[in-house]
Amino acid sequence: MAIEGQVGLLVDNLPPGDPETALFGEPPGRVLIAADPEKVAEIGRAAAASDVPLLVLGHAQEARRIEFGDHLRLDLASVKCAWENGLASALDGQAK
Repeated sequence: MAIEGQVGLLVDNLPPGDPETALFGEPPGRVLIAADPEKVAEIGRAAAASDVPLLVLGHAQEARRIEFGDHLRLDLASVKCAWENGLASALDGQAK
């Protein structure tokens, strides 16, 4: 979402526990959504009415970087390059 929209992301509310698990773990039953800030309260009410836990992780930011609190800061251009070329770069020279 950040790459396509060319907007930064500030995740300033990681789930409790190990930051590596919060950043890279993929437990079942989680869904990530992006929403207009004006809709967050409405989404929260709908989640609560359905007994669905909700955690607002962060928000978009003008700065063109992705930040996960004090744990990780990445320039958006570098993230885009890795996303677009990561597998090809990793496999470069291996496949003939």
